[in-house]
This record gives sequence, structure tokens and C-alpha cells, in this order.
Amino acid sequence: MLVIAALVVASCGGSPAAPTVTTAPSVILPVTLGPGAYTLTITLSPTGIPVCSNGFCTSSSLCSGTPDTTPARFDVQVDRTGDDAKVTISGGTQSLAMLLHTAPVPATGTISGSARDTRGVVIDATGLLTGSGSSNPAIAASGTIDGQVNAGGGGCSNNGHTWTLSRT
Repeated sequence: MLVIAALVVASCGGSPAAPTVTTAPSVILPVTLGPGAYTLTITLSPTGIPVCSNGFCTSSSLCSGTPDTTPARFDVQVDRTGDDAKVTISGGTQSLAMLLHTAPVPATGTISGSARDTRGVVIDATGLLTGSGSSNPAIAASGTIDGQVNAGGGGCSNNGHTWTLSRT
């Protein structure tokens, strides 16, 4: 079964309304990952994050099957070389890896590969990463995946999947 979801929100009549800001803009913090052990959490999103241009916002997601949206958790190792951080599954027997360039802010990078999470569910991910540090001391960095994430019996391709690296 193939499901295609798209959301388009637009102003009605006349020219597009100027966006209003109801909250203070969030501060993007630098990623300060030291080498060592972390927990990586990946959450598959069945919807994308709206992208707005000239007052018009769109969000799209292409899903197949019945994806598992329960957060997947992995014990990972972070290795550093200058501004680059490589995140791999501890033990080195599974292919899921993140490469994160931590400077400038926001951090950017890639994710690719496959691994079995702590619940036994196989997660496949490929895409582009964006992320930042956190003011929460338990969270080292977090962000989004713009790409394909498969979990359980299905998967979705969009820009709304999330990842978090927590200190262990």
C-alpha cells in the first residue's frame, strides 16, 4: 500500500499575509560533542515539516506500508576529527552511521545504513542531517533527517524525521 500525503496552506484572497511571530525565535546552539559513548534516538515521522515561501507553506511525505513511529534507540560511539563527528553503532557490527560537521552552526551532515534497535526493530535511514546543541544537559545534540527512514513494516520519505544524541 502506498500512501502519499501533502498539505498546502495558503492565504485566501488578495496577496499573501505577512507571517506573524507569536514566540521568540529559538537560539541555535553549537554542537559540542566530545568523543565517547552516547545514545542515539531516531524517530520516524509520517509527515514532513512545513516549508514556507512568500506566505505559502507546503509539507509532503511519501510513505509505504505501516511504518513503526516508536522512537528507536541505539548505543553509539562518537569519534571526533576537528569539526567532524562520526557516530557509529557500538561494537561496529551494524552499518548505521552519522557523519556530522559541527561548524558552522547549524551542524549538517549525512546518515546512512541499517541497524537493529534495542527493541529488535530494524531501522534503515538515509538522508541529510541538520542539528544543533541543546541547553538541556542530558541532550548533547538533536536535529532532523531529510530523507528516507524505514522502521518495522514500512517507511516514509520527508524532512520531518528527528534524531537526538544523549550522553550516557
